[in-house]
Amino acid sequence: MFKLLGIGNSFSDDAFEFVYPMINALKINDAAISNLYIGGCSLDTHLCNMQGDLPNYEFRRFEKSISYANFKISEALKIEDWQYITLQQASNLSGRRDSFARLRQLLDLLNESKPQNAKIFWHMTWAYANHYKNTVFNQYRNDQITMYNAIVDCVKNEISKYDEFVGIIPSGTAIQNARSSSLGDTLDRDGLHLSYDLGRYIASLCVVCKLLDVTPETIDFVPKEIDRKRKQISIESVKNALKNPFEITKFNRTHTSKQIVENYDELEGKDVTIAGRLMAKRIMGKASFCHIQDGDGKIQSYVSINELGEESYKHFKEDDIGDIIG
Repeated sequence: MFKLLGIGNSFSDDAFEFVYPMINALKINDAAISNLYIGGCSLDTHLCNMQGDLPNYEFRRFEKSISYANFKISEALKIEDWQYITLQQASNLSGRRDSFARLRQLLDLLNESKPQNAKIFWHMTWAYANHYKNTVFNQYRNDQITMYNAIVDCVKNEISKYDEFVGIIPSGTAIQNARSSSLGDTLDRDGLHLSYDLGRYIASLCVVCKLLDVTPETIDFVPKEIDRKRKQISIESVKNALKNPFEITKFNRTHTSKQIVENYDELEGKDVTIAGRLMAKRIMGKASFCHIQDGDGKIQSYVSINELGEESYKHFKEDDIGDIIG
């Protein structure tokens, strides 16, 4: 059984998108995954809606692909014997400590109404893309890392003090980890919401792994648009976020293509790590050549079974042109 209710907004929509197929992949029966949705909804708005018992939500049931209009929080809490309930702040307020002032009141009302055994989790959301152009980003100096650090600060100081929260779902850190890889700042579709395939996949993977205490490798489901390399980056991003939810774990790329070319004599004989898009490759038995392109340029690499090992070399041969490799 798996029963998840989000009291959220469009960011919980993003994070829940692939939860149901992941639960199916784990062969868990009797699943219910739902989100009480108002775009941009803040904690204060949720509180007002609970106090007034207002029918202001769209109730989205992911396992049935159905949405119901004019729903109340009180109605949704009674529909299922929810095991997990998630809360999150509106994205523009997620790094503002003053926006959490009435969270205690919201938790009190939720404790009175929720199923007795339901566990409450905080969903830590992600920072905006650096290319996002909107005045709401000004409060974070239009800087992604500034916003991420502010979100972490709020979770540490405004969320962790409440015993009601059984745990933190670190989706924001998982996304930031992936952004530090060769993927770069490409996980959004409009500057704030996640991309329909990879961004949502990473967030959903983080939700399922945190709630069920499983490792990302145990979940077989992956959207068909995501290749093996991007899947591996997603898995590592989530694993590191679950291990270190309040800090970015950067992928170990030591140099860019330009740095290697410009400093070849100095680097000769040393170990370096590069990541980028596979632009060409030529397989010659147990050794191969390939071209990798990153943000600074393109470089040719020699790849051999003796250096990689049989299994990794097999994976390399299966990589397609356009895949992200490293």
